[in-house]
Amino acid sequence: MYCQQQGDIIFQEEGHWRDKISRYIMSSKSIWHCLLGFKNDVLYYHTSIVYAQDLIIEQKRWGMQIKNWKPNKNQIIFRPKTVNKIFHINNSKYDFLNCFGHLLAWITGIKYFKNLHSKHRQHCVLMVMNYCHENCNEKFPIKNFWTWHTQDLYKYFLNNPNYEIVYKNE
Repeated sequence: MYCQQQGDIIFQEEGHWRDKISRYIMSSKSIWHCLLGFKNDVLYYHTSIVYAQDLIIEQKRWGMQIKNWKPNKNQIIFRPKTVNKIFHINNSKYDFLNCFGHLLAWITGIKYFKNLHSKHRQHCVLMVMNYCHENCNEKFPIKNFWTWHTQDLYKYFLNNPNYEIVYKNE
C-alpha cells in the first residue's frame, strides 16, 4: 500500500490529445528518426510533486496548481532518499518558448533549439528538476535543465540509487 510523502515525484500519463502528441514527439530525436522507425517507448508525459496527503503540485499553463491526486492513472512515483531542506518550489508561469524550442529541435534535428527558454518560467520537468536540485542537493549531469523532457528525467530517476520507486500503476 502506498503512503504518500511530501516531495514524492510523480510521472504520469494524462490521456489528453496533447499528451499523446508530446509522447509521440518524445519517442525519437527528430521527425526524421521517427519516419525511419527509430522510436523509443515513452511511458509518461507529465511530472508533478506530492504536496500533502492526496494533493499534488503541478506546473500548468497559468502557473502552479494544487490538485487532488488520482491513483487510478497510469503512473510511477519515485521518492528521494534524502531531502535536505524544508519543502520549497518556485512558483512561475509556463515556459511555452521552451516547448516550442523542443518542437523545432524535433522537426529540424538541430539540438540548439532546445536552448530556447524564458527566464523565470518553467514547465513540469523543470519544476521537478529545480525541486530536486534545491531540496535534495541533486547534481544532474547537465548544465541546462531546460534541455530535458519527461523521458530524460524518468530514465535518470530509474537508474539513480538516490531515488526509489514507491508506487506504480499501469
